[in-house]
Amino acid sequence: MNYSIGTKLIGGTALMFALIGTLGYFALDAMQTRESADADYLIAQNIVRSQTEMISAQRGIVVGGFANDAAEVGQYRPVFYRYRDENRKAAEHLRRSSESSEVRILTAELLDKVAEWQGPFESLVAKALLGDGAQAYDIRIKIARPIYTRAIETELAEPLSVLRNRLQNMEARA
Repeated sequence: MNYSIGTKLIGGTALMFALIGTLGYFALDAMQTRESADADYLIAQNIVRSQTEMISAQRGIVVGGFANDAAEVGQYRPVFYRYRDENRKAAEHLRRSSESSEVRILTAELLDKVAEWQGPFESLVAKALLGDGAQAYDIRIKIARPIYTRAIETELAEPLSVLRNRLQNMEARA
C-alpha cells in the first residue's frame, strides 16, 4: 500500500486528535470525580457546623430558662430548628450522593441521631419556657449531650475521615 504524503498527514492528524480527545475525556472524568469528593467533604463539614449551631442554640435556651426569659428561649428555638433542617438536608444529600457505601451507612445513622435528639430538645424547651433552667440544664447534660456527642464523635467523624482519605488518595494519584 502506497499512501500519498497528504493521506499520511491527515491520518497522523486524525490519530493525534483521537488521542487528545481520549486524554481530555479521562481528564474531565477525573476532575468530575474530584469535584464530587470535594462537594461531599464540604457537605460533611456543613453538617458539623450545623450541629455546632444546634448545640449553641440549645445552650441559649438553657440560659433563657435560668433567666426565666421566654423571649430568649423563643429566639434560640427557631435557630435550632433551622440548623436541624439544614443538617437533615445535608446528611440526606450526602447519603444519596456519596459513592462510598460506608459513608452512606454512617450518614443514615447520623440522621437517626438527629431524630433522637428532637425529643430531649422539646423537653428542654418546655422546661426552659416554664423558667426551670436547672431542669433544662439537666436534660441537656444527661440526655441530649450523650446523643449529640455520639453523633459528632462517631457517626460524623467516620464519614469525614473516609472522605478526607478519598481526597488525599486522589491528590496522590494526580
